[in-house]
Amino acid sequence: MNEEARTHSNHMLFTSIVAIMVGLVFLSYPGGPVAMVQLAFWALQLIVSIFVLTYTISEAYAAYKTKGISRAVLFLILGVVIAATVWLFDVRLIYVLVALFLLFSGLVEVIGAVQLVNGRFFMALLGVLNIMLAAVMFKYPVILPLLISWYILFWGISRFFLSLELRKVEL
Repeated sequence: MNEEARTHSNHMLFTSIVAIMVGLVFLSYPGGPVAMVQLAFWALQLIVSIFVLTYTISEAYAAYKTKGISRAVLFLILGVVIAATVWLFDVRLIYVLVALFLLFSGLVEVIGAVQLVNGRFFMALLGVLNIMLAAVMFKYPVILPLLISWYILFWGISRFFLSLELRKVEL
């Protein structure tokens, strides 16, 4: 095994061990993933609002200086409406986005597993697991925090075995 492949395998092994520990901690404290999802969504809303308001204020100022007050007011109204709309979304939007991510990443991993020689089983297993979790998320979105805990745990375990399989590859 060449040095670059060994380095990647070591990194995969390290991240899998960290994921297993985080998954076990999340399973022992179910409120952790709930707080994490809510905090991440709030931060996303704040960042998008600041960006939109900053952009529309700068455009309104430029429009006021060059094209008149009516266009500047239009930019300001647009910025306030978009920023307010961002805050109307509920955290359940995150559940749908996570489900879509799981679905697409699962499909990519199953397709990628076909091309592997070593580690094909673990890569396909992770892909099928992602697709199954996506289906459950679409049906029952409120169980996201528990699924995050189990997903992190199983992701870590499957990556752990995948990194061990990849160590056997001769490049």
